[in-house]
Amino acid sequence: NYRSILQRWSSYNSQQLTLTNYQTLYQASEDILESCQKLVNLYLSVASQKNIETQGTMVAISGRQRMLTQKMLKESLFLFLAPNVKVSIESSKKDYQNAYIALMQKPSDVLSQQIENLKSDQIKYLHQIDSISNNKANLAQINETDHLGLNLVKIWSAVTASY
Repeated sequence: NYRSILQRWSSYNSQQLTLTNYQTLYQASEDILESCQKLVNLYLSVASQKNIETQGTMVAISGRQRMLTQKMLKESLFLFLAPNVKVSIESSKKDYQNAYIALMQKPSDVLSQQIENLKSDQIKYLHQIDSISNNKANLAQINETDHLGLNLVKIWSAVTASY
């Protein structure tokens, strides 16, 4: 619940997190993300009990796409800056691709076109994420990936709001 998110944040917020403490920083973000996901699942459970499951599910999936876009960039940057940090970028990419497929199975006509327009940006973004995480990117490419990711986050936010 919301209290567990606050408790987890408080425990990490009180620690001295620095860029040299990558594993702790990464784990802190993952723990908070996990708590948030549990909260979303609780809301989805309530929505399904009130027969608004499809709409609630689609909002959750498109919102998750926004989160996964940010998460993949975070994970690739951790791999770039500190290759010894254990991250789950392959899992995030798989979740992102599976959610995209799920969204394409039940969209409205307007959303279908909006989501289809994302396809080329998503492919480019995933390719750049791979380059960063494999330490084959320079600062300019990281900056470009950040801008592309921000654009995807904005579009996924619009998709979520459309439901």
